[in-house]
Amino acid sequence: MRVLLLTGGIATGKSSAAAYFRQKGIHVIDSDVIARQIVEPGKQGWKNLQKAFGTDYFHDNKTLNREKLGSLIFSNPDKRRLLDRCTHPVVYKRIAQDLLLHFILGDRLVVVDIPLLIETKAHLHPLFLSSPIIVVSTDRDTQLKRLMLRNDFNRDEAENRINSQLSLETKIKASDILIDNNDTLETLHSQLDAVLRMQHLPSAVARSIEARVEGASFTKRVVARLASFALLMNWPQTMMRGCIGW
Repeated sequence: MRVLLLTGGIATGKSSAAAYFRQKGIHVIDSDVIARQIVEPGKQGWKNLQKAFGTDYFHDNKTLNREKLGSLIFSNPDKRRLLDRCTHPVVYKRIAQDLLLHFILGDRLVVVDIPLLIETKAHLHPLFLSSPIIVVSTDRDTQLKRLMLRNDFNRDEAENRINSQLSLETKIKASDILIDNNDTLETLHSQLDAVLRMQHLPSAVARSIEARVEGASFTKRVVARLASFALLMNWPQTMMRGCIGW
């Protein structure tokens, strides 16, 4: 089973790409949806956050007070890292379970949609070391216009939102497959169709992935191989725990 990692910048069309993959019958794992689900009352992420931050960051109905927690971590890198330690392993675990399920179901391809793939270094997680990175990109002017239209922003608001995120150029440098979404939806779809028709990865993409794997620590490389082997051999969840929550 092939696994593709999908990311992009704000208003570049990543969601449109994910929607097209779904339209083609491909299972798309949405990390944002998982991240919201794991902090619902009683879930593991919710328990981790309560233990780490205390009940002050939860509403009376026990739901997470996202605004209050967001204000805390906005200017406090240590608290941001604590939040990540509470949630990221749980997200990776859910993704691994989903990948295993769809391998068992016989899927030949699964797409994992991670908006902050490069920011969180998720592409270096053992589960994904060998997975090609697709970045959906646009030029700056197109990105601004689409964001202003989508969010009803003026130009300054759109500029500030884009500037608050990791630059698209940085994401492009990390990409294995670059999708240019400056044109029509039909042009976007034709590029995605070309990706789906690939029987083998282009040599440049294969070299990029190999360099990423070789650049990882020995332990991560071993765990990455174990994670891949575990998926292929249908190992149960208990055998996957060493490969999840890195």
